[in-house]
Amino acid sequence: MAFTVGAAAWLAAWGWLVRHGASPLWVDTQATAALAAGKQVQDEGIRLLTVEGPAGAVVAAVGLSLLAVGFRSTRGAFAVLAGVALEVTSVQWVVKPLVGRHELAPGYSFPSSHVGAVVAVATSASLLVSRRGPVGRSLRPGLGRLVRWLVAAAGAGDVALVGAATITTGGHLFSDVVAVIPWAVAVPWLTFALMVPPVAEPGGPERRRPRTHRAAVPST
Repeated sequence: MAFTVGAAAWLAAWGWLVRHGASPLWVDTQATAALAAGKQVQDEGIRLLTVEGPAGAVVAAVGLSLLAVGFRSTRGAFAVLAGVALEVTSVQWVVKPLVGRHELAPGYSFPSSHVGAVVAVATSASLLVSRRGPVGRSLRPGLGRLVRWLVAAAGAGDVALVGAATITTGGHLFSDVVAVIPWAVAVPWLTFALMVPPVAEPGGPERRRPRTHRAAVPST
């Protein structure tokens, strides 16, 4: 819960800077200049963004929910769908109109719905393969550790690619990208924590038998 509050405060602070400060921000101009690319790179970025965005996130969430159902976790499936849907709708229909940045293209650009959607999906996938998740707890310890590292690396790389693509194609500024990441992690995480109950591990505190103390028998 504390992380969710912090993520909301982070998003609100960036939104305040964008709404009341000089836009684009200094960090936006520096990041845009650093990521300036040729037309070929921009074209590749456009192709990437047509696949990965809010619509693509919904498709990916459905796939992850089917994976959870395959591992006999209906709660996990609903948690994935709810987490991604809440993140996408909160950014698209609440934060964007509230801040109202629109100097780059038609519509509101702050924060990036593409990056938020990709982060939400990557977070949901990491939660499914975590020790608490329905997929992760079904794997052997060594294999589960490898899968967690692979999912985390793939998710981080995908977020970096999409974030860079949104800037190089001129659709977003750096602040649009960096502001949404903690929020897009917190929403699926909180949804998963509320909907998927923890499972006691063998030998854990939930399965230990309480100690009984026998009364001392007086010697005769």
